[in-house]
Parts: sequence; C-alpha cells; structure tokens
Amino acid sequence: MDCSIAQARELIANERLWPKVRDYLAAGGAFELFPAEDPSRLKLLDDATRQAIGAWIEAIALADQWRTVVDGAAVRELKATYPTVYPDVFRYTAYFTKWQPVLKKMVHTAEQKGCRVSQVPCPDFAMVLLLLKLKFPEAYKLCCC
Repeated sequence: MDCSIAQARELIANERLWPKVRDYLAAGGAFELFPAEDPSRLKLLDDATRQAIGAWIEAIALADQWRTVVDGAAVRELKATYPTVYPDVFRYTAYFTKWQPVLKKMVHTAEQKGCRVSQVPCPDFAMVLLLLKLKFPEAYKLCCC
C-alpha cells in the first residue's frame, strides 16, 4: 500500500496505535494505514480479544434461539461453551435490535456454510463498534481513536 510521508508520520505519532501496528508488522502482517473506525483495526487486537468479540457477536445473533432453551443439560452446555457470555448476553440484546436482519443473515450464512456465526464476516462494522463500546472499551478506544 502506498502512503505519503505525512500519513506515515501520523501513524507513527499515534502513541496508542503505533505499538500495535509495529507488533502486527513484526508478526508478518501487511502494511496498512488502519484508519479510525475501520474494520482493519480489529487485526491489531490480540487473539483472545478477537475471539471474545466473536463469541459475543455469535451470542447476540443466537440469543433469540437461546431464550427458548430450558433443558438443564443444554443450559449447562451454553454456559460451558460461552462462559463469559451466557446468560449475560440477554442484558445486551436490546441494544442490537436494529441489526436483527444483519444478525439473522449471519446465522443463515453460517448454517449454509456449516460453520459458527463468529466465522462469518460481519457486514456492519457500526454494530461491532457498539459491541466494543459496551463490552470492550479498550478495543473500542483502539478502533476509534
């Protein structure tokens, strides 16, 4: 990717962003400008945080199905599979009401591909930013500043 000297200086001068970009590049990542509020900034997060974000997106997408789960074994399985998410996800679903069509499409795509919802690209980064703002404030700062 081509960038100007001014853009490179701006990136290096960003005290919060540059160390993450430097580490990303050192790990073999391709150079990018990582503009604010762009999905590319998610690449700068550690694997555990990205996995946790994926689990939350998956849980929000599946929350309507999960509301009907009353079998004790199934509830225990959800708690074991999503230990930091289930049942807390139900307190957050109201924030994502306007994204229900997007979430349903993600669930449908995952079913067609035979994969988890968290493995399907999210087509609306604004929804991801809201999740970051609510549950991952440090990731939100990295992605927006």
